[in-house]
Amino acid sequence: RSAGTVALAAAAIVLLALTLRIAVASLSPLLIVIERDFPLPAAIVGLIGMAPPVAFAISGFVTPAIERRVGLERLVLVAAVVAAVMLGMRALAVDAITLLAATAGIFAAVGVANVLLPAVVKKYFPARIGLMTTIYTTTMAVATFMPPLVAVPLAESVGWRGSFTLWAAVALAAVVPWVAMSLRARAARADVIEQPKT
Repeated sequence: RSAGTVALAAAAIVLLALTLRIAVASLSPLLIVIERDFPLPAAIVGLIGMAPPVAFAISGFVTPAIERRVGLERLVLVAAVVAAVMLGMRALAVDAITLLAATAGIFAAVGVANVLLPAVVKKYFPARIGLMTTIYTTTMAVATFMPPLVAVPLAESVGWRGSFTLWAAVALAAVVPWVAMSLRARAARADVIEQPKT
């Protein structure tokens, strides 16, 4: 693979890993702040807490079959786009139900991407699987403890909607390299199909 493709893949993996954990970790610290605008019943908070394991379990079951039909890079792109859109929708939540719906969408996208990231590493870094796995898991670890440190001060400064908008912008930035990755993968498949038989 060319150096450009490898660099693009590395950036895509790291930015997506950052998005995955930010998406999960940026809500809980703000629940008290959100309750100033609309009530969050205990049942809704409980469902929000249950959403990640349920989404991850379902994603682990269905993602491989979907990936075989639509392609690795394209499915990761879809997951990245859905995560960014749902993070933006979470900033627009008007009540507990819309907050829960946006959060469920986020966790569904995160679950799919979590399943696919190891496959992306294996495809683009077959000789450096351990190194790239360490890099993206470290990125996830950093992104897990970062939002709780800054989410509440940020929300106090620009509001909880502004805080969520910032994380949505990070997720949107992660979409960009996956667009390029998907286009390159599509072009590569087209080249293979068009090669004349000898």
